Amino acid sequence: MIRFLFNVFKILLLPLTLFFNFRCGSGYKNKNGKVTYNGKEIDIAELKDFKVLNKAFAKDATRAYYRETGIVESDAATFEALTLNYAKDKNRVYFCTSEADPQYYFTRNQIKISIVDGAIPATFRTLEYDYATDSKQAYYEGKSFDVREPASLAVIDVAFVRDAFQIYYRRKLVPGCDAKTFQIVDLYFAKDARKVFYYGINDEGDYIIEPMMCDVSSFERIEDWYSKDKSGVFYQNTKISGSDPASFIVINDLYARDKFNVYYAGKKIPGADSQSFELISGNYVRDKNQVFFRDKVVSGATPTGFEVLELDYAKDTKGVYFQGQLVKQADPLSFTAYPHGVGNADAEDSKHKFYEGKIVTDTTE
Repeated sequence: MIRFLFNVFKILLLPLTLFFNFRCGSGYKNKNGKVTYNGKEIDIAELKDFKVLNKAFAKDATRAYYRETGIVESDAATFEALTLNYAKDKNRVYFCTSEADPQYYFTRNQIKISIVDGAIPATFRTLEYDYATDSKQAYYEGKSFDVREPASLAVIDVAFVRDAFQIYYRRKLVPGCDAKTFQIVDLYFAKDARKVFYYGINDEGDYIIEPMMCDVSSFERIEDWYSKDKSGVFYQNTKISGSDPASFIVINDLYARDKFNVYYAGKKIPGADSQSFELISGNYVRDKNQVFFRDKVVSGATPTGFEVLELDYAKDTKGVYFQGQLVKQADPLSFTAYPHGVGNADAEDSKHKFYEGKIVTDTTE
C-alpha cells in the first residue's frame, strides 16, 4: 500500500517537476510531450529526465544539450552549466556559441560546440566577458593563453585582464607594463606610471597594443584616435610631425587641423589652408583655394559652387568628378547620380550612362 501511494505521489509530482525544469525565458519548451528550443524539436531520451540548466544548456539522463544541439561527448551525470557559453563535466570543459550564419544571409544561427583544449574541469572557474582560468592557464572565448598567476587573474574590462604581476590584452601580455599602476584611459588608450599605450585593431584586423613615445604626465586624449602631450599631437600611436598641441582641433575621426596645417588620418594634407578648411559632404572637403577628395587635390575643381552628389560623384560648372577624378565626356549641367545602382550604371547625363566614373554602353544587366 505504501509503495502504491508513493507511486501515485510521483505521478502527481511530475507536472510540477516539469514546470520547474522548463522555466520561463529559458528557450526550452515542453509541448504535448515534445521538447523544443526556440521552436526546434530536440530528440531526447525521456521527458521525465530532461532538466533545463540555464537559458542555453540542458541535459537528460544520457547527454547534455546546448540550445537544440546535443553535446555528443558530454557526461550527463556530471555535466553543469557555468555561463551561457561555458559548461563542463568531469572530463571536459566546453565553450559554445550561436552566431548568425552569413551563408543563410544571417537568418539562421550557426551552433559551435568546442572542447576547451587543455582545460582542467576540477579547477576551472569562469570570469566576466568569457574569460576563465584553471590551475595552469587562462582562457578567453574558449582559447587558452599563458598568465603568470592564474589564481589571481581578474577582469578589468572586456579587453583587459590582470593577475598579481602582469596585464594582458586580448590574450596577449602587455610588455613592460606596471600592473599596479595600470589604468584604462578610454577606448583606445591606457597607461601606467611610466608609459602610455595605444590599443586597437590594425589594418590586417589583428589586435595590437603598443607603447607610445610620449610624456605620461601631460598626456591627454583629444578625440577619436587623436591625443596629445606637452610636445605634440598623436594619431593612434604615431606622433604627427610639426603639429601644434595648443591649437589642435579634431574635426571628425579622420580630419583635424591646427593653426598651421590640416591633417587626414594623422598626416598633413600638403597645400591645405587650415583657416578656411571645411567639410563639404561625404569624402569631399575644401578650403578657399582647392577641393580635396579625402587628402588628395581634385584637380581643376572650384571650391565655390562645388556640389557633392551620390556614390562619390561631385560636380561644378567645369566638370564632373568621381572619387576626385575628372569623369571624361560627362556634362555637369545634366549629370545626375542615382541614389542606388540601376543595371550596371550608377549615373547619367543627357548623352551617356556611367558606372564608377566610366561610360557604359550596355545597361541591360
